[in-house]
Amino acid sequence: MRVEGVNKSFGGLKALSDVSFSVEEGSVLGLIGPNGAGKTTLLNVIGGVFPPERGVVTFRGKRISGRPTYEVSRMGIARTFQIPKPFRGMTIAENVYVGTFVRADGRPPAEVVSEVLDFLDMSGDAEKFPKTFSVAARKRLDLAKALAMNPRLLLLDEVMGGLNQKETQDMIELIRKISASGVTIIMVEHIMKAILALSHRIVVLNFGVKIAEGSPAAVMEDQKVIDAYLGWEDEDD
Repeated sequence: MRVEGVNKSFGGLKALSDVSFSVEEGSVLGLIGPNGAGKTTLLNVIGGVFPPERGVVTFRGKRISGRPTYEVSRMGIARTFQIPKPFRGMTIAENVYVGTFVRADGRPPAEVVSEVLDFLDMSGDAEKFPKTFSVAARKRLDLAKALAMNPRLLLLDEVMGGLNQKETQDMIELIRKISASGVTIIMVEHIMKAILALSHRIVVLNFGVKIAEGSPAAVMEDQKVIDAYLGWEDEDD
């Protein structure tokens, strides 16, 4: 996927300004920056929620910027959200079934649901209702609905937000498993442990502007990133 010169404003607020980067197939791209940097807005532009005012997003050689979300989904892009909102009156299996609606491979939905739940170690929860689920379980259900769509690119928006240390480590291993299955991932996350463990490359946004891009090691040493996001150490510390 390629993002080229993307701009997006909300009234007088410039949320994204000439943002460009590319994502290699099969890789994990970490997208970081302080609150309000434009990370979720960028995911919304990629996913079809917002059209960019300028710039182009292409996926597998086809322009997707400006297309509605359902078309983007059918082209192989799925996402999770900062706050999962499952269908509370439906079982876990029924929630995941909804994700199969955009698939184009002709596989029986029941087969897909069973496979996804098994992949995420949720088979025992199939007939439960999400209103009984913890935050960690709802995040996993959000992943299940996205994977049921058969994505080639998965957009993760703070999938570890609100998780404890054990749940965070479990989620890191789960995302590593998804990546190993061949799914390309763009991951917005504030937990640097996860970003460093999973990312092949990192893009850093600040006030809607890309201020750094590169390997995790290079980005962590970039003074602009330290000043804008990672903080700094006094020589006496």
